Amino acid sequence: MGAGFLLGLLVLALVLRLGVLALHQPGDEDTYTSRNLQGDAVEYHRIALNLSEGHGFSRDAAPPYSPDALRTPLYPGFVAGIYRLAGTGFLFPALAQIALALITILLLTRWCARELGSTAAVAAGLLFALD
Repeated sequence: MGAGFLLGLLVLALVLRLGVLALHQPGDEDTYTSRNLQGDAVEYHRIALNLSEGHGFSRDAAPPYSPDALRTPLYPGFVAGIYRLAGTGFLFPALAQIALALITILLLTRWCARELGSTAAVAAGLLFALD
C-alpha cells in the first residue's frame, strides 16, 4: 500500500464529502442543521452553543444551565471553538468534520497496514472513505 493509494482514498473521501456539502442550498441552514442534528448530535451542538455563549458545559437550552457530567468535553469544546471563530452556521463545523475524517482515514489505514496487513488497510480505508 503506497502513497498513491492513500492519496486516492483522501481524494475519494474529499470528493464524496464535498459533494454532499455542495447539495446544500444557500439560505437553508436551519433546514440543513435540523435534518442533521439527531441523536447525540443534538446534545453536542447544545453543549457547544452553551460553551461558546459562556453558559458552561451544559445541555440545557435555557437557564439554569446545569453542568453535564455525561459527555466528554473534547468534541463539544472543539465545536464551540469553531462557533466562536466562525459563527454557528453549519459550513465551518462541516468543513472541520471533513478535515477530521481525512485525518482519520490516514491514521486508520497506516495502523491497519502496520498491524493487520495491506488487505485490511485497503478494506478499512475504502470503507471509511465511503462512509
